[in-house]
Amino acid sequence: MHYLSFAALAFAPILAIATPVSRCTGTIASLDDVAAAQKCTTVTIKGFTVPAGKTFELSLLDNTVVNMEGDVKFGVANWAGPLFSVSGKGITFNGNGHTFDGQGPSYWDGQGGNGGVTKPHPMMKIKISGTYSNVKVLNSPAHTYSISNPAKLVMSKLTIDNSAGDAPNNQSGGKAAGHNTDGFDVSTTDLTIEDSTIRNQDDCIAINKGSNIIFQRNSCTGGHGISIGSISTGATVQNVQILNNQIINNDQALRIKTKADATKFGVIVDQGYPTTLGAPGNGVKISGINFTGSTNNIAVTSSAQRVAVNCGTGCTGTWDWSKLTVTGGKASDSKYRYSGVKGGLSQHFCSYSNRWSRYFDTETSISDLLLVLKNPSDVKLDRPAHARWAYTSLIQGLPGRYTSQDASQPWLIYWALQTLTCLGVQLDPATKQRTIDTIIANQHPDGGFGGGPGQLPHLLPTYASVCSLAIVGRSGEKGGWDQINRQKCYEFFMRMKQPDGSFVVNKDAEVDVRGTYCLLVVATLLDILTPELVEGTSEFLRSCQTYEGGFASSSHPYYSPEDGKPQVLSEIRPTLGEAHGGYTSCAIASWILLQPYQKPEGQCEKAGTMGDWNARSSDRGGGFRGRTNKLVDGCYSWWIGGLEPLLLELLGLGNDEGETEVVSHVTEETDSENAPMALFDKTSLQRFTLVSSQLSSGGLRDKPGKAADLYHTAYNLAGYSTAQHRVYRSLVTERKLLDAWKSSSGVIQGSEEKIRKITWARICAWQEDEGAHFYLGGEGNRVNATHLYST
Repeated sequence: MHYLSFAALAFAPILAIATPVSRCTGTIASLDDVAAAQKCTTVTIKGFTVPAGKTFELSLLDNTVVNMEGDVKFGVANWAGPLFSVSGKGITFNGNGHTFDGQGPSYWDGQGGNGGVTKPHPMMKIKISGTYSNVKVLNSPAHTYSISNPAKLVMSKLTIDNSAGDAPNNQSGGKAAGHNTDGFDVSTTDLTIEDSTIRNQDDCIAINKGSNIIFQRNSCTGGHGISIGSISTGATVQNVQILNNQIINNDQALRIKTKADATKFGVIVDQGYPTTLGAPGNGVKISGINFTGSTNNIAVTSSAQRVAVNCGTGCTGTWDWSKLTVTGGKASDSKYRYSGVKGGLSQHFCSYSNRWSRYFDTETSISDLLLVLKNPSDVKLDRPAHARWAYTSLIQGLPGRYTSQDASQPWLIYWALQTLTCLGVQLDPATKQRTIDTIIANQHPDGGFGGGPGQLPHLLPTYASVCSLAIVGRSGEKGGWDQINRQKCYEFFMRMKQPDGSFVVNKDAEVDVRGTYCLLVVATLLDILTPELVEGTSEFLRSCQTYEGGFASSSHPYYSPEDGKPQVLSEIRPTLGEAHGGYTSCAIASWILLQPYQKPEGQCEKAGTMGDWNARSSDRGGGFRGRTNKLVDGCYSWWIGGLEPLLLELLGLGNDEGETEVVSHVTEETDSENAPMALFDKTSLQRFTLVSSQLSSGGLRDKPGKAADLYHTAYNLAGYSTAQHRVYRSLVTERKLLDAWKSSSGVIQGSEEKIRKITWARICAWQEDEGAHFYLGGEGNRVNATHLYST
């Protein structure tokens, strides 16, 4: 399984590597150390406090590598600053997550740089080329970063946290105490800022002049959004790309302002600054403002203006805004709209909503991300970040947005455990025991498990609980596994059984094929699967298949019994089910679990149509959509991608010994004899997961623009695993298991020894073909193999 210890994984340093041109390493633990340390090409910054009124200034040799190994705090004094300054060429500056603390609350008075006490600003002056990453700035007194790089600079994975300034203090007159806390003030060229988080009370980024500037995959919360301006006569701003950013609770998402001699908008272009939508000036030329790609979706509150374009004669040319979508809000008050805006301005001055554009935009945003990737081998799975995120979620609790999932507590545990298992991370004994105790507390006295202590038993949390115990549990006292009341669980399952072979998920609830799958997996793991329990279930499953080839949540009005003509169900069912990736996955997995209990002629005769539907669900970016004409979603990498070994088994295309070459990338040129061995493009699915689903802060997401969550993290990685590994049912292993079978005591009444034996051997015979794997980006991106009976 290639397991790694969590301690090693969580705390392994991530260091930039450079070839030194000097033998010395300088260490800075106070300002007294700076002069000597900056003569070296490797510099280490320890934690210390900079005296009040002093600048921590580094003038570095070319190609110096700087690593922070501690937090730096600045003493408080009313002076102009800056607090920190760094200059040099070819610099690699890695903060390793450490903090520069500006002690903003000691300065904040609601006036920022416009009055009040003197505040050091900017706090951070960056005058380097190279890379600057993994740095956190906390509580800047006013403006945070001023950037004037001498050559190309990439700033990434930065955090600016001025959230404490949102609240008023005794100096701010009831307003937010923080003010003018701009994230990045930019007057430069060849700059990229990416994968960063900004929480402040002013511009997330203000670009005043410069060119070849990229601002991408950043999150801006609480301020004034992204600003191009304030631009004076003679200044030039050109070739600016704003890509794939999240703008949360800002006054406006994008503002372009020029001086004439929001403030609650979706997008504002205003030549009347500083008077919002005042009489525009003509001294600054504006041209070529285009919205391209697919990430230009902005939602505003009901009181906000969607779009305001306030132009004098300085606005020229045609601007393509066809890819801009602004929803909510109201029409603009501007009297000076620019007629050169084409492809969508009018629709933003009136009510506009187009759900179809979201589908196109999502697909295009994924395509844009993939186009940026020049070499697929360069993309890496951020294993440490995802492992830390899942482990922290498991042991420290979850944010408030998970409150709605109170009845799904076993699932939250299971998704975290499945993620760690897939990443090859083992838990320490104390954490395992804590997890076992939490799960057992959800067991209901009448059998099965509820979604939390004291909640009614339900098939789905029963599955999550038992599978979690399969990961962390053990036999013996307090091991969890022997504490499961199998007889009561079986009685609970029988109470859920319906006359047509289906199951309701809990008392007086609905029939759902996912519940059938969960029941069958648990019954198999606990060795309580009996002919009585599954009588009619295969016929129910067959009745859920739709005309598309996939499966719906429950039956059509008609279903086909094993013998005779189609019969009408007496129970109410949907008039027409919709094929769905999750239901299809559960139905097919259930079908294979039931094979020992079916007559030979009862095997599935429509596996081919399932394969067709499976293939049609693939998205052009490499992922899968769960239903026809729906958006791609990372979880279906598992629900649909993970079906491949099961469909190959049903189609008779699995290979017993794992000797058949597995096609990892099916193209038009692929040999037709080998093509069926890969039912989807595994290279593209791996690339989709690595590029579109990962978040640098840890965890994986539904699609670009969404936050990470435990559900999507677990199933993204499981699907990613399917794209890396071939899992198949080995007949050789199965025969050995049949010979090794030993009957257990205390089995459920009505069990048949022969069928129990076959069921156990078949499930345990699924294994990884060690000779048929493919890891996009190299061995370092490997995750553990998995299949539908381990997730």
